[in-house]
Amino acid sequence: MIRLPGGETLDPKVLRQLALDIGFGREMFQLPGDAPHWSDARLRRFRRGGVPVEVYSDDPDFASNPAFWGPFRLLAEKLPALTGLTLIPRSRIKLWDGPPGLMIFVGERAWLKESLVGLARLAGADEAQAARRFDRLSLPFVVRGRPVCFAEVRFRAEDSAELALSVVALETSPDLPECVYEEVMQALGPINDSRTVAQTLFNDDRGETIPTSYDWLALSILYDPRLKTGMTRDEAEPEIEALVDALTGPAPD
Repeated sequence: MIRLPGGETLDPKVLRQLALDIGFGREMFQLPGDAPHWSDARLRRFRRGGVPVEVYSDDPDFASNPAFWGPFRLLAEKLPALTGLTLIPRSRIKLWDGPPGLMIFVGERAWLKESLVGLARLAGADEAQAARRFDRLSLPFVVRGRPVCFAEVRFRAEDSAELALSVVALETSPDLPECVYEEVMQALGPINDSRTVAQTLFNDDRGETIPTSYDWLALSILYDPRLKTGMTRDEAEPEIEALVDALTGPAPD
């Protein structure tokens, strides 16, 4: 068992399973415009280093909204040590020099749809297809009476496991902090839902609203340099086992 400061005890079997679930699981539905390699179950993640971020909102008071900025700042503080990623404003990077990044939209549902359709227009993509994608992604949330919150991950090319761009859509609601944690972490590549682990933010049936210790540790494992972007589950599983064993081994003298 892993004993954390404060006395919390974690089960290494649960940590191993969570890392495998969120690193190599894939959603079981196909969306309009999805690339055929979307479900190839390889490890996807950003390159270590700076990740440009742009945040847009239709709320005039958004700049002081703690429901977004509190979770976002905590993620920004933790990510460098856990993953080697540093979130930086897109404005600090010349667009043509910029690595893959995040675009985050926060606002009312209709504005989110309008924004993503507009983004498709600017990219020369099919606007009608973008509207259909939004409706398909939104439907499960609407059916459950939950705010629309999702991340779309655009891969650079079929033969590349590195990300080109992630787009995050967060509908303003009392549940916004939970959405910020889950979707921003998922937008970074390896984080998929888990249906087998209860103690995680990424199991929608369990009700966690902030990342658990398992979540932070699993994220750190999946970004460990001993794993290689593009690995299959079979290739990565022995390395993940070794990383978990290292965490659970005896403390150094």
